[in-house]
Amino acid sequence: MKIKIYLGIVLLIIISCEKEPLPEALPPLTMSGENTFGCLINNEVFVPGIHRFSGPDGISNEIIFSSFPLYPQYFLSISVHRLADFNDEIKDISLFIQVDSLKSAEKFEYSRFSLIYRNESYSKIIDSEINIVNLDTINKIISGTFFTAIANDFDTVFITEGRFDLKQQ
Repeated sequence: MKIKIYLGIVLLIIISCEKEPLPEALPPLTMSGENTFGCLINNEVFVPGIHRFSGPDGISNEIIFSSFPLYPQYFLSISVHRLADFNDEIKDISLFIQVDSLKSAEKFEYSRFSLIYRNESYSKIIDSEINIVNLDTINKIISGTFFTAIANDFDTVFITEGRFDLKQQ
């Protein structure tokens, strides 16, 4: 009898856990330090911070604003994640972007770009561009757009319509 009650309680808990829907649209392109990030991965919307049942998720960034006034250079590192439950088509995504030696709002190449997508790891950059549209060193905000084609030994993933608007924490 106790087992039936226990199983009933567990079943009720499982049924009552409402899943958050995956986002259907990218966040707007802003330049005010909203701490947003989004892109299309093979035409599927990816926005970090979707929390289902377990695991860490969200955005972490590191923006280093130098204190060298004559030769200012800045460093950007963005790490974003989404973990979903076992019923989702996309089980987990992790994306890491690094750009060294930013000097102003302009186009740059990645220093490092890596992706874990559907349990596969990608790090061979085929084509890429990151466009810094706002580099506010006073308020410590960096905003931009990006795209890339990235591959492993078996497959190529296309990341398009990427955008971020981050404020140094």
